[in-house]
Amino acid sequence: MPCLTFFARRPKLGGALQPGAIAALGLSAAVLLAGCAGAEQRIERERLRADQLIAQDRAEEGLARLTALQERHPENLPLLEHLAFAHAGHGDPALAAWFFIAVAEADPDHRDYFSFAAQILEEAGDPAGAADLLRRHLGYFPDDPLGWQRLATLESSLHRPREAVQAALEWHQLQPSQRSARFLAEGFIRLNNLAQAVSWLQAALPGGGEAAALSLLDLARIEIRRNRPADAEAYLRRLAAEHPDFRDPELPGLQASLREWREAEADVETARRQQAELAAQLAETRRQQEAAAAEQARRIEEERRREEERRREDARRPTDRPPDRPAQAPPTAERPSAPSPYERILSRAEAEAAAANWDLAIDLYWQAIALREDAAAPWADLARVYRLAGQPELAEPCLLEARRRDPDSPILALEWLELLRELHPADRVLEELRRDYQRSPQNHGLALAVARAAAAQRLAPQLAAHAYRDFLELAPRDHPARREARDFLARFPPAP
Repeated sequence: MPCLTFFARRPKLGGALQPGAIAALGLSAAVLLAGCAGAEQRIERERLRADQLIAQDRAEEGLARLTALQERHPENLPLLEHLAFAHAGHGDPALAAWFFIAVAEADPDHRDYFSFAAQILEEAGDPAGAADLLRRHLGYFPDDPLGWQRLATLESSLHRPREAVQAALEWHQLQPSQRSARFLAEGFIRLNNLAQAVSWLQAALPGGGEAAALSLLDLARIEIRRNRPADAEAYLRRLAAEHPDFRDPELPGLQASLREWREAEADVETARRQQAELAAQLAETRRQQEAAAAEQARRIEEERRREEERRREDARRPTDRPPDRPAQAPPTAERPSAPSPYERILSRAEAEAAAANWDLAIDLYWQAIALREDAAAPWADLARVYRLAGQPELAEPCLLEARRRDPDSPILALEWLELLRELHPADRVLEELRRDYQRSPQNHGLALAVARAAAAQRLAPQLAAHAYRDFLELAPRDHPARREARDFLARFPPAP
């Protein structure tokens, strides 16, 4: 008791006490104990009177009495605790929290009052202050799972996902549950750590119920964000199988997005197939052109040899000439001329392109173009190298220059259409299709390419139909695409 502090602070006296002194000391102690008892009774009476005022809806007057009483007896912890609860029920939440903190700091047996103070501040709309007090509480009680859960919730409401996840990890370690797993998943989603979010959502699935259904839906959303629609579909199928009665307003939108993705994938696959067929057609046309060029070169070489032989025969045949004039020496065979600088540079460029040394090949082709700007071949080869190097936008002007110099080349026309489909919208492609089709109407390879491209755009079925009809008229009877053309014409007959 406070009254007995007199004895605790009084210095000890040396020597033995006389019997009279002992009697006097006993009398003094009795008087002091009676005084202490009287003081405690006075505090209790005043406290009861203050409580009566609070109960009579005179809270302000009662709290003022309690406050004044506590100020007169600041060392009285039960009175301080009583004042904290009184303010919590009828007064200022901030003052109540302050008094709870004072009790918790003064009395080690009441460290849990930090948690009471945090609850009061949270209910009063001060989540940041509540979070600070909860951290103090958890410093004394680190094994309190409810405290960690409350702290994680407060940090999440304060938009501090990293701190929320750290608190939730402590919560889950002490008390693993489906709820804590889903809370962690949501926190990692906010942190954009989708791999961890997937792991915690999968950990929440075994609990079943609506939480498991929501976890499957969240997993589907994450896979869509990660551009894995096939995995998202698998989660939605599992959701439908395991939770057939589950409903969510976002579910129809997700399902519609996945249907659109499947349709787009089918269109992409069709475009890839047609692209491959066009590339094969282009390669075949190029092979035929190269074979024709080789045959022409062979014939030219054969004609040159025959002409050389005729010259040698003429040189050996006797001729009538005046006796005073010497016979002319027979013509000697011409030595093959050395390759020109243009041919040497072009050969080197082709070799570097074949070795996939794109930068060096591009530089050499530009050198060749500087020597023979009027030739279509180096422009076309440069465009092909740009495309192989992943720069189709630079290939376009080069291919335009090649076509300007050789406008009737079916190979360049096919390459041009292929590049347009890669770089430009459908209306531009269709316009070029019409122009090239009118320029080379007798080329069955170009007719097939035009038909397929127009059909793929789904905007010009009549152009495709006319091109397929011309293809049937021009192509060999054993061409594998004839059935494709007949099937299309059965569905879209050309207008007369």
